[in-house]
Amino acid sequence: MDGATNAKPLTGTNIRYILAIHRLDVGRQGVRCIDIARALGLRKPTVHSMLGTLIKTGLVAHDHGGAVRLTEQGWALAEQYADCFRAATRLFGETLALPAPEAVNTGYALLAETPPERLAELATRLGLLLANKAI
Repeated sequence: MDGATNAKPLTGTNIRYILAIHRLDVGRQGVRCIDIARALGLRKPTVHSMLGTLIKTGLVAHDHGGAVRLTEQGWALAEQYADCFRAATRLFGETLALPAPEAVNTGYALLAETPPERLAELATRLGLLLANKAI
C-alpha cells in the first residue's frame, strides 16, 4: 500500500464498507450510495460520509455518474479481506458457536487488527483451523 493508505489503519467499519462495495459491485461498474446504504441497513448520509473517508484512503474512487467503486488497490485488498472474513466468521460461528451477529462483528474486529501484509497468512491459518489441522 502507498503512504496515503498506510497513514491510518482501517477500522472494522471501514472494512465493512469495503466488503459491501466488493460484494455489490459484481461487474465492477460502480455502486450507488443508496445501494450500499440498503445493503448495510444505514441511512444514505451516513454512508456518504464514510465513502468520503474511504476515498481519501485511495481504496475507493468516485465516478462521474455518482457511483463509487473500489480502486485496483482497493479491489485487491477487498479480495484478501473477503477470504479472511468468510473463514473467520465461519470459525466463530461454527466452531466457537457464536451467534451470527457476534461472529460477523468479531470477524470485522479481527480484520481491523490484522496488518494487510499478514492477511494471506491469516487466511491460511484460519483454513487450517477449520480443517481441524494443527498450525
